[in-house]
Amino acid sequence: IVYLVQSSQDEAFYGELDKKIKESFPQQFNIISYECSELDNDKKLYERSKLDIRNSDFLIIDVRGGLTYFNRFKDLYDEFCGKKKMFILSGIEDEIVPLINDFQISLSQYSKIEDYIRAGGIDNYINKILYISNEILSTQYSFKEPKYTKYQCLYTPDGPVKDEEEYLKNYIKSTKTKVGVIVHEHRLRDNDMKTVDELYNSIIRNGGEPLILVTNTISSSRHGA
Repeated sequence: IVYLVQSSQDEAFYGELDKKIKESFPQQFNIISYECSELDNDKKLYERSKLDIRNSDFLIIDVRGGLTYFNRFKDLYDEFCGKKKMFILSGIEDEIVPLINDFQISLSQYSKIEDYIRAGGIDNYINKILYISNEILSTQYSFKEPKYTKYQCLYTPDGPVKDEEEYLKNYIKSTKTKVGVIVHEHRLRDNDMKTVDELYNSIIRNGGEPLILVTNTISSSRHGA
């Protein structure tokens, strides 16, 4: 599996992932990762990454800041689209929608892989690799479902609410029309709260009292709000 990731921190994580999975499954998996900015700035490294992609069974591109962050994305996608099974995750969902039918995986497979990524952590990523192997290569590894660490907070455009008890007291006392909104936690983690902030401000402008709950304890279509 080849990973193209956004930051050096991500690349370090995948290096640790490769080490762990080789310890657990000797000579059965090879995880290769590249940082997108390095591929943008180093043509030789970019060409080497393409060779690794050609020889791989699966390609994962994880660019939370948006595909425009990766300058070589279009050239690489045009070269491997329809030729390589892949999964692409962007912090901007609208970038994925027109591409998803070209990934050569089903929507249910895409959703399951995304669940593992959203859940985070080495154990979830190892199980994700086992799941991909079973689905793509018809292996029969035993794997576990994505396991989320529970996260929940109240939110305003200023960020997570620090004193939730006081905030809720004032919310309950308000005589304005109360509007509750539930948002999946990944939006906060990916710094993708612009739409939520606009909704919050719109509710206030229209005389309402918004209460925004950010949580990962719910599932939703494409993990939206």
